Amino acid sequence: MLTQLVLWQIGYAAAGFLLGALWQELPGRRGPSKAIPLAVAYAAPIGLFALGNWGLDEEQTSLALAAVAMLLILTLTGVMMDLETFSGERPYWHSRLSLLRSIYQIRYISVQLAWILAQAAAIATILQYLADNGGVPPQ
Repeated sequence: MLTQLVLWQIGYAAAGFLLGALWQELPGRRGPSKAIPLAVAYAAPIGLFALGNWGLDEEQTSLALAAVAMLLILTLTGVMMDLETFSGERPYWHSRLSLLRSIYQIRYISVQLAWILAQAAAIATILQYLADNGGVPPQ
């Protein structure tokens, strides 16, 4: 269990580092949209692994959780990076939420919020599925 915890932390740290290192090169104007290419790059091998598991009748539920969790982490990291980028404008706004509304504008903040809530709902659904089925089957 400790090994898995360390591996997850290394994976999240590596993905966060890549997001920061490639920030200027990634497509998209805002942080949450910049997270998508990295999440797809993370999920592509998971998809291939899932196909192999499907062919061998192996368990795959934790694979979906890993892909969705990485997308959520990268999306939230992108939002925080946007806030940090515009932190010099902080004195002009009462709160971080006001600053975020000015960065994403009114029409885009609802889209970004819906995107984050959809990811959280996907994680909750996967976790509920795992709980209803008694967790991941032993390997």
